[in-house]
Amino acid sequence: MDVILSLIILIILILIGRHIWIVVQRRKNNVYMESMFEQQQAFLEQHPDAAKIYFFAKKKSQMLDVSKVNGAAPERFVEGRQQGIFLLPGKRYDLDLLCEERRRKERNVYTVAMQFSPAPRRTYTLKIDDTSKQLTIS
Repeated sequence: MDVILSLIILIILILIGRHIWIVVQRRKNNVYMESMFEQQQAFLEQHPDAAKIYFFAKKKSQMLDVSKVNGAAPERFVEGRQQGIFLLPGKRYDLDLLCEERRRKERNVYTVAMQFSPAPRRTYTLKIDDTSKQLTIS
C-alpha cells in the first residue's frame, strides 16, 4: 500500500513540475515577443517610410529566410505567424536568401542571391515557385 501511495505522489509531483516548466517557457516567450514588438515599433518610428518584405511558403515542407542584407543581419519583424524584414527605400540591396525544402527523409537547402530596390511604405511578399524553383518578390 505504501508503494502505491509513493508512486501516486511521485506521478503528481512530476505532473506539477511539468506544468510549472510549461508556464515558465510561455512567460519567456511572451517577454521575447514583447521586446521584439518594442524593437519593431522603435524602428518604424525612426523610419516611417520603411518597406516590409514578408516570407511566404506555400507548403509546410518549405522554408524561406533572408540570411543577409548587404552582408549584414537584416532588421526582422514578426506579425502574428508571419515574419519578414524591413528595408529602407531609395537603396539597392543585395539579399542572400536561404531556401529549404523537406520531403520525407530528404532535405534540400540552397542559397540564392538577389538584388532589390524597395519603394517607400510598400509591402512585398517573397515567394518560391514550385515548378521553376525561382524566387519572386511581388
